[in-house]
Amino acid sequence: MDSHIRSIEAGLQVKVAHRFEQFRIEGPKAKANQALETLQALYEMAKKPIPAETVQLMLSGDTALAEPGATACPNATEVATRAYIIITLLPATPHVEDVLFGETGVAKGHSAG
Repeated sequence: MDSHIRSIEAGLQVKVAHRFEQFRIEGPKAKANQALETLQALYEMAKKPIPAETVQLMLSGDTALAEPGATACPNATEVATRAYIIITLLPATPHVEDVLFGETGVAKGHSAG
């Protein structure tokens, strides 16, 4: 959990202090609120290990992962086996190539149709 808290601090530029189940968040109000929402969602998901990628998605604003019934996928191949349409928003060509054609890319889970 500490590594996730550090990711939240770095991603949102806030300071998180915690002792047991109590948290204190310092920073701009909007970012502190987003950090609080992210921490609450992580706490609800904490029954099993939470991948760092899930935290990154949550910090980027993908709150669907915190919604009941949502399914987190460990990689793009798994997403391709479950999704009808996949939309990516990646910073550069190497990232696109990796997500689409890498070892655990979309192409490995995509079915014709």
